[in-house]
Amino acid sequence: MDKNKKISRREFLAKAGAGAALMAMSGAGLNWLAGTKTAYASDIYQPIVGEISMFAGNFAPQGWAICDGSVLHISQNEVLFQLIGTTYGGDGQVTFQLPDLRGRAAMHVSPQTPLGSSGGVESVTLKSSEMPAHTHDVYGHASWGNKNSPEGAVWAKSSASNYMEGGTAGNMGRSEVKMAGEGLPHDNMMPYLPINFVIALEGMYPSVMNADSYLGEIRLVAFNMIPNGWYACNGAILSIQNNTALFSILGTMYGGNGSTTFALPDLQARVPVHYNSNYPLGYKGGERNHTLTVQELPAHNHSISATTTAVDTASPVDAGFGATPVSAYHHTPDVKMGDALLPSGSSQPHENMQPYLTLNYLICGAGIFPSRS
Repeated sequence: MDKNKKISRREFLAKAGAGAALMAMSGAGLNWLAGTKTAYASDIYQPIVGEISMFAGNFAPQGWAICDGSVLHISQNEVLFQLIGTTYGGDGQVTFQLPDLRGRAAMHVSPQTPLGSSGGVESVTLKSSEMPAHTHDVYGHASWGNKNSPEGAVWAKSSASNYMEGGTAGNMGRSEVKMAGEGLPHDNMMPYLPINFVIALEGMYPSVMNADSYLGEIRLVAFNMIPNGWYACNGAILSIQNNTALFSILGTMYGGNGSTTFALPDLQARVPVHYNSNYPLGYKGGERNHTLTVQELPAHNHSISATTTAVDTASPVDAGFGATPVSAYHHTPDVKMGDALLPSGSSQPHENMQPYLTLNYLICGAGIFPSRS
């Protein structure tokens, strides 16, 4: 095999054993396809400059570069610089940078996430304000107390008037109710598989790029322009009459009435995942920020601090529990007391986005009709 021979993208997708393509077809989400036949990775099809592909090897084929944020010289890569400029970094005079997709998912542009923007976190440490507003029931014993010390006991009925019906007029000492939890971060990454993203440094200028493309194929690019014959994956509604071949592949998986219209995939501020039985083609889910509910809190309780020293004040304000002259405590609880604990948390949303970099997903609307395998 001649490793210097340039082949068409169609031939490459048919022959390559190390690449991957994204298709918006079959069933009802998006479909990642991998080449399985024998072609060495240095066999170069004619890509478009600025195109980004996934590659299952640990190197970049000839004419491609790994999307690792490398700094390139403008003079040596003038066409690519014309397309992406300093979107991903560089001084714009001598240098510019490639997209840096290391440890990040490739997300489609949206009004809130312009090309080249990045964000998200691998793990989240919740703040107290992000806890759902909640309180805790306090339990006591309705019968007479049988011990004077609060150690290992609950409040009970006693001859001393220790309780008051109705609300609260002052706060007890903050240290009386102990904190629960350790404030550790939790994983914020969706299920993933690391793959090598490579960007084309050489190839055709993307004014037209459908000669070797399959109808319904989705490509990832590092620039904002949309070549002829392609559409942005923005969920646009198209006329069936004007796009009968594409409709025969997509149907109404992504929307439309099926009589006169159908919709393109809407990847705005989303990352594509391969479909399965839980996530069928066209299914959309996930959220940018998440507000926890009380039901989503880990089950936990708070212990109440006390002392075995004798009490020395009649007021609960800024005070704690101590040993009483009468039996005010009991070994076991059997009744819920009034709302003695104030609510905690403010139900504020927390970051729910894994690390991402915003790029541009395009779908082919005028290419080769894909024969089914």
